[in-house]
Amino acid sequence: MKKSSVTLSILKLLGMIFCGCILWLFVFLMLTPEDYNSIKEPFKGASVLFGSITGLIIGFVINFNKIVKLHQKVLSDRKNIDVLIKRNEILLDKANRVVDKYITHESETLQGVAEARSELVKPLRTGRITTSIQFKQIVENYPELKANESIMELLRQITQTETEVANQKIYYNELTAVYNAEIHSFPTVLYRKLAKFDDAEFYSEFNDAVISDEALGI
Repeated sequence: MKKSSVTLSILKLLGMIFCGCILWLFVFLMLTPEDYNSIKEPFKGASVLFGSITGLIIGFVINFNKIVKLHQKVLSDRKNIDVLIKRNEILLDKANRVVDKYITHESETLQGVAEARSELVKPLRTGRITTSIQFKQIVENYPELKANESIMELLRQITQTETEVANQKIYYNELTAVYNAEIHSFPTVLYRKLAKFDDAEFYSEFNDAVISDEALGI
């Protein structure tokens, strides 16, 4: 795959050089007086030299812009992950406040029921809800919460956001792999350090809403 990619890059570069040579031949042809029997060049091989330089410059500009756009896309996708994570944190904060308010109300008005559910209530007061799975487990144990449409919509939004975060991380890593491969491939590798094209870091945290062993009974 790498050899074919290098071969393709070389063929593209040669194609640009060829087009550059044709362009300069046409330029010199236009500047050649009508009484000349052949194309007049400033010096022998000028069209080849100028064409090669033109082709290399065009190839460099096209490749450079391609890498810059790819790098900006990597940065943009990383920011998108941060935005989704922030949204998820806001939604989880709402879930925690909803549960805290409900437990407080239950403790004040239904003390007997709260005591019967002490095993469930206790962990909620010592730790925060951090995933949709945890929130869903709590909602499932409280019919009053499950019957509340707004709370079920909150659960749906948290679940959807976690899915979006996970998918965005996967897409970001795929794009990062493409970018890193591009900057180490010909011809970018020739000027990578000069252009300061550094490797992008992969996203390695993938613990979003992972169901616990306890919930699975293992």
